[in-house]
Amino acid sequence: MTQDAYNTAKPEQWDLYIKKLSTLGALKSFEQAELQNWHSTANIGSASATYATYIVPMAFDTGPAHLTLTLVSSNDKTLIRSIKFSSDILMQ
Repeated sequence: MTQDAYNTAKPEQWDLYIKKLSTLGALKSFEQAELQNWHSTANIGSASATYATYIVPMAFDTGPAHLTLTLVSSNDKTLIRSIKFSSDILMQ
């Protein structure tokens, strides 16, 4: 995960996120990731970067969910920029 992304939450918030995600139950299956969009940046004085966002349909024992995953690739590294789970269970 990028340091910027990791620093968006305090350790207590990460604990809360993990606890909330655990309400999804056990992962039963997931489908192939589907590219939603991508773009590249070229900044003067710094490395260029490519951002790609994928949707991954998933099934947990509590029902369906979707993972939205954004990756950033720069300097021969690919890191997670953001992760978002969507599920009816998480809205309760």
